[in-house]
Amino acid sequence: MTDEPKQPETSIALVLEYVAPEQIGFASGTTDVPALVQDCAELLVKSGVDPDRTRLVLTGDFVRSVQDRGEPESAYHQDYDLQRNTGIVAGKTIPRPDSTVDVLLHAAMFAPELIEDEADVRSIFHTLLHEAQHVAIEQHGEASGNFENEPWARRNLLVAAAQTIDEYRAEAPASTMAGPTGWAGSDIPASLRAWLEKLQATVEDYQDHLDVQKLSYEVMQETHNAWKLLAYVVAEEVGAGQQLAPSVLDSDLWVLMVEPHWTEFSQTLREVPLGNERTPRPTLDRHAEALSDIFDRWLRAIGFKFEDNAQGSTFHIVNWQLLLANLDE
Repeated sequence: MTDEPKQPETSIALVLEYVAPEQIGFASGTTDVPALVQDCAELLVKSGVDPDRTRLVLTGDFVRSVQDRGEPESAYHQDYDLQRNTGIVAGKTIPRPDSTVDVLLHAAMFAPELIEDEADVRSIFHTLLHEAQHVAIEQHGEASGNFENEPWARRNLLVAAAQTIDEYRAEAPASTMAGPTGWAGSDIPASLRAWLEKLQATVEDYQDHLDVQKLSYEVMQETHNAWKLLAYVVAEEVGAGQQLAPSVLDSDLWVLMVEPHWTEFSQTLREVPLGNERTPRPTLDRHAEALSDIFDRWLRAIGFKFEDNAQGSTFHIVNWQLLLANLDE
């Protein structure tokens, strides 16, 4: 970590981790906050976060900064990586034990030599505004619900649904304020292909290790990533009027993996209040219950059944059609 810079005038605490101040625009020998960083701090405040309980963290080692904030020996944090389908994590909001919230952004995003035009600045603002919604959601007690009393399979589907809703709620206002980033564009078929390729590889690996818990975790993780990506598509439709490209709607993998579920998925999300609309958690839980039912049907359609029974829970491969598909034909 580095020495603390001068704090932005907005009173949002600024922290630099694993990066030299000069790498992100600080003038040598001073701690004056660069204009772009100052603008981001001000955007956080304007987005309705509690400035006294929010920190903006610019890190040169995103994975390490996430792991620094994880629970000791937590598998999620120990195994954390940036890869999400065909993209990488751009920002992350992490609640802290002292009730503060850290907003992590890649320090490299602020490197002057990497900012070529206004589109790069707009991309930074979009990421920041998305994370700001997560902060407001967290600070108002609206973050993903507590489903600990639910049986294991149902709990996993509810958590996936609640987190997907959180992403939709955060992305729609960001799309309105900073413009769309192109989630609805022609690269969706590549994302669907990456999702299916990962499922196929996971099932193939299972034949060797025969660990059902590992199988279910990896299938749910990859599928959850895809569901969140598709929630961003709905968010851009709602927030910025961005429509799906015809090439997406006509693609084979869209027709096979998404189209049968798209109407009820998108309609269910559209009924959810956006991240800048304060909403009681019980209301959001009801939306999560509806979405988790859709996820249950969707999971079965792509080949898996995750259900609870008197003995606990089971995870089965029930349909091999997609899992054995030759994607090169």
